[in-house]
Amino acid sequence: MSLFFFHLLDAEHVPLDKVLDRVPDMLLEPANTVFVVMSNDETAATQAWKYLVAESIPNVYILEGGINNWLSEFAEEDNRIKAVDSSPDDTMRYAFAA
Repeated sequence: MSLFFFHLLDAEHVPLDKVLDRVPDMLLEPANTVFVVMSNDETAATQAWKYLVAESIPNVYILEGGINNWLSEFAEEDNRIKAVDSSPDDTMRYAFAA
């Protein structure tokens, strides 16, 4: 069971083991479509990027540092989001009050 603490607008959650299932639909997107893969850090995102590049999906990028880095940069002023852990290995390092 997955828990989702927040959702980025227009993002689609695709587990790593289902990424290749999405390739046919991604190939139907306009040529200028940008795909950004992300995970809690970069571990799973890097693997997803490799899969998609190998399948000739254009314009695939990795969110640098993943969601953990994004939150460390942009959630500092939000008292509902607290850093709780600094462990590596693609784990969520934040807790959400709401």
